[in-house]
Amino acid sequence: MWDNGRMLRVWSFVWRWIGNALRVKTLWELLVPPTVASGVAIVLKGFLAQPWLVILLSTLGVFAASVVAIRVIRSSMVVKGALRYVGLSWAGNHCFEGTMSICAMQVLNIRNIQVSIPVILRNVAAQVTYEHDDQRRRLIVKSGAWRNENLNDTNPLTGGIRIVDSINLEPGETQGLIVTIQRVRDGKVFVSPQNGEQFQDMEPGHWNVLVEIRSDNSRSVKLRGRFLIESVRGGNDKLSFDDQGFKQL
Repeated sequence: MWDNGRMLRVWSFVWRWIGNALRVKTLWELLVPPTVASGVAIVLKGFLAQPWLVILLSTLGVFAASVVAIRVIRSSMVVKGALRYVGLSWAGNHCFEGTMSICAMQVLNIRNIQVSIPVILRNVAAQVTYEHDDQRRRLIVKSGAWRNENLNDTNPLTGGIRIVDSINLEPGETQGLIVTIQRVRDGKVFVSPQNGEQFQDMEPGHWNVLVEIRSDNSRSVKLRGRFLIESVRGGNDKLSFDDQGFKQL
């Protein structure tokens, strides 16, 4: 679907090329003497009048315009069924400032399966809702955190891992949405972190989780799952997810 923003990008592209052409023309008039310019113009006029060259340039122009159009349409198309949940995993430790400690991350692995006609899924974000079995406790994270892994990032301080609130997913790429974090020193469980918000901790018991993942150019998907937090006297809290993990609705 086309909207005003996408049409604006197309026209910006066109006007940028027109502007470049006008700058070249102005530079030519400033640097090249009129007599030389007229001679060059006569030669070019005769050369460009050749039928085979006219056909070649027309073909190249159509090809270039088609490539640009395909790229614009592909980037703006809304695809269905591109987001796919591929499993739950424990994804290592990270120091979250709001918890004052190192925490283990539990992530939902989300993949862009749109590979036959490759489409980059842009601004993939998620809302995560947690509800206790007693139905009295409900926590909502409007913009859940992603464990964004970049293999090209060689920064020893981050190890190629960044915590962000939205991502772009390349065709075939998988990234992890943080569903819970668990403090290593005492087992305390927190909901998915959210930028600028205070960390929300979770009390023992069964929790039901509803995840809605959305993207600028993909249909949204929903996942549902459950986990149990057990309080252990004199020890760390225990976190366990149901055997079936999460289901894509």
